[in-house]
Amino acid sequence: LQNFIIQLSSTASRDVVNNHYAMLTSCFNKIISKDSTHQSSHPSIIKDVSFGSFNCYIGQFGPSDAARLASLPEVVNVERDIRFKFGGRAILGPAFCDDECPNYDDLGGGASGVSSSGVISALSFIGQEHMNSSNKNTVINMSLVVAAGNFAEDACEDTPASAPNAITVAATETNTNTIASFSNLGKCVNIFAPGTDIMAAGNRSATDLITFSGTSQASPHVAGTIALIIASSGNKSPDEMKEFFDSLSTKDVVNGSIGDSPNRFLRVP
Repeated sequence: LQNFIIQLSSTASRDVVNNHYAMLTSCFNKIISKDSTHQSSHPSIIKDVSFGSFNCYIGQFGPSDAARLASLPEVVNVERDIRFKFGGRAILGPAFCDDECPNYDDLGGGASGVSSSGVISALSFIGQEHMNSSNKNTVINMSLVVAAGNFAEDACEDTPASAPNAITVAATETNTNTIASFSNLGKCVNIFAPGTDIMAAGNRSATDLITFSGTSQASPHVAGTIALIIASSGNKSPDEMKEFFDSLSTKDVVNGSIGDSPNRFLRVP
């Protein structure tokens, strides 16, 4: 058995979706879990990560059964769940793991990673929270805002820092505005923000604090600034947001060898 992500048509009626899930129970002996934070990888569990018109679930199937599901008219996509490896990431909140979650960030060294299903589960949770909240100014710190990377090399050589539509954030020393020794740099960088000795909430108790350094600590400053911009003047396209950040930023204050990076430092409106 392998993990598969199955997406149903966004135009499928509720009856069609319900009948599909009933078929999973009757034909495949699956139990449907509506909790997007459910971490069990038991082969009998189907994790429903649908929200709004997005109809999707994650479960374990054999290749022939996955092909059978793909042939159904209401199914628009079936893909095998894969695991990505990447550095400089941290996540607190509910945690979305394939099995038991560690109590620390084990992704920075690249020895572990996050799966496609974990990303979809996290997005499903955020989508449901957004739909249920009266505050619709939601910012997700991914795809639009990305960390430049922590290898002191060209950010254009790394993913997702090289994504053309992203706002790629490099890190400075907190007290000197000098580029951090670990920060990636180059023309794929859009802006600098503080990224050393950044204190944040820890996960060991309700009052725990923890300090990290990295471009993953710099990029949330930008995501938070975007939240303020959206709250005050509404949402913008990625290109418009980049232009706004460029005009808002403080120019020519970042010290050190920044290569082809634009000398733009984050300023909060």
